[in-house]
Amino acid sequence: MAKKNKSWFTLTNQGDDQPVKVWIHGDIGSYDIAAIDLIKALQSIGSQDVHFRIQSYGGSVYEGLAMYNAIKAHKGKTVGIVDGLVASISSYFLMACDEVHMPENAKLMIHDPAIGAWGGEDELESA
Repeated sequence: MAKKNKSWFTLTNQGDDQPVKVWIHGDIGSYDIAAIDLIKALQSIGSQDVHFRIQSYGGSVYEGLAMYNAIKAHKGKTVGIVDGLVASISSYFLMACDEVHMPENAKLMIHDPAIGAWGGEDELESA
């Protein structure tokens, strides 16, 4: 049986006079959303305006930071639209957009950074 290729985003370009629409739905990092894919997509559209439609529980901090930097570096106007829930690190790259739109029934969740600790007593105490 052939394995189905899972795509975490859809990019729709309806011409130079319309903003490019990018749907970002999934977890940031490991299994769903890789920053390099977003960077390649932004490079392919040049300086056109972009509307990001986002639904994400969060994920990898470093992938999210790379996405934030890519959105900030984009030359066109960027609009972030919360489709349902934008949480954790996905809230950070949402804030890179020039404008943020959120329907009444959508949620935005921001929290303090969290870490995990592993090791012996000294490592755990240090963390």
